[in-house]
Amino acid sequence: MLKTARDEVILPYWRQLIDGIKDLAVQYRDIPLLSRTHGQPATPSTIGKEMANVAYRMERQYRQLNQVEILGKINGAGR
Repeated sequence: MLKTARDEVILPYWRQLIDGIKDLAVQYRDIPLLSRTHGQPATPSTIGKEMANVAYRMERQYRQLNQVEILGKINGAGR
């Protein structure tokens, strides 16, 4: 049940989300953004770069979740 939920629901939805964020990164690659560090203005960036960074981090987590071996099982009478 857990493996099925991960493989058939969570990971496919997560993949769609990552792909959508990647599309936004391309779409907004030239839109400037004033970055902030500790509430202070910092080096300028672009919305596309920040979206690409989010997509990269989500991709890493996606791969890690996909590699988790699910060892438990759920069965028996419930209370």
